Amino acid sequence: MSNMYERAKSSSEGDEMKLFVWGPGWGLPSIHAESLQIMTYVKFSGAPVRIIECENPWQSPNGNMPFFQQDSRLLVLPTKICAYLKQKNYSCDFGLSPKQNAEVVAYTQFVSEAFEPALQYFCWVMDSNYRSVMRPCYSKRLPWFYKFWYTDRRLRYSALEFMQSLYKHPLLNSTESEVVQKAQDCIKLLSDKLGTQEYFLFPHSPSSLDAVIFSYLALFLKIPLPNFPLKEIIRVTPNLERFVARILHRYYGNIRDSLTTSSYFGIDGHATRKPSDEVQYPRNQKILSIGVGIAVMLAFAFKNGMVEFGMNGTRAEVNEQEDEDNF
Repeated sequence: MSNMYERAKSSSEGDEMKLFVWGPGWGLPSIHAESLQIMTYVKFSGAPVRIIECENPWQSPNGNMPFFQQDSRLLVLPTKICAYLKQKNYSCDFGLSPKQNAEVVAYTQFVSEAFEPALQYFCWVMDSNYRSVMRPCYSKRLPWFYKFWYTDRRLRYSALEFMQSLYKHPLLNSTESEVVQKAQDCIKLLSDKLGTQEYFLFPHSPSSLDAVIFSYLALFLKIPLPNFPLKEIIRVTPNLERFVARILHRYYGNIRDSLTTSSYFGIDGHATRKPSDEVQYPRNQKILSIGVGIAVMLAFAFKNGMVEFGMNGTRAEVNEQEDEDNF
C-alpha cells in the first residue's frame, strides 16, 4: 500500500494540493475528528492531495487543523475543502440523485448535532477524561512553546464555550444524560439505516456522509477514555463496528506501515522519535510564541478575576490555584 502521507504524483510541485492534519493515534490515522473526516473524504474521492501530518498550530492560518493549501489558496473548514475539491471534479457524491443529496445534507446535520456535543463533552469538558487522556495526548505532540497553554486555553476552552452555547449548565449530570441519550438515539437510527449494506447510501461505494459518520464512530470506538458510555452502546450494534473496521482496512490498510518516518507518535499514542530529533524553531519565533502564551494566560486571569491590582497599581493578588481548576 502506498504511503498515506506521500506526495500526489499526478500534481506538479507548483499546483500541488496539500492537506495538513493532526497525526495518528489510538489505531486511527488521526486523533482529530475533522482531520479524520476530510482525510477520509479525500480517500473516497480519489483526489491527488498530499496529506501532511502537522502538529504545530503555528503553521495554520487560524491555529487549528485541518487546513488545505494550493498555491496561495488556504481553506480551513472541511465543508469548504470538500466544495473546493468538488470544483476540481473530485467528489464521492457525483452519482447521487437529488433525493440522496438531500439525505446527505439532512443526515450530516443530524449526526453532527447528536455526536459533536458528545465528543466535546466527554473528551474536553469532563475533567477526568481530559486530564488522563486528551491533555497528555495533545500536549506531547505540540511544540514546546504551545505545551503550556494550547490544550487548556484553545482546545478545552473552545469545547466549554461550545457546550455553553447548547446547555445553560453544561457540567450538570442532567446535561451528560441528555448528551448520551441524543447520541444513543442517533446510533440506533444509523444502525437501522445501514442494515446489511456496506455504506449508508450506496451498497458498495461510500459518500461524503460515510466520511462524516466514520470520523465520529471511529473516535468513539478507539479513544481510551476512562468514562465513556457511548463505546459500549456502539459495540452492541455490530454493523456499525464492521462499518468502521471496513473503512480502516480498505482505505488506510496497515496504519503503522503507512506513517511517514518522521511521525512523532505511533498508533498507540506513544512517542516514536527521540527528543533530540524534534524540530528546531528559530529563536525569534520561540520568543514571540512565549509572549503570545503569556498574554493569553494573563487575559484569561483578568477575565476570571484571578488577578486584582491594588490602588497604587504596583501590587497584584494572584490566585495560585491552577488555571484548569476553573473548568
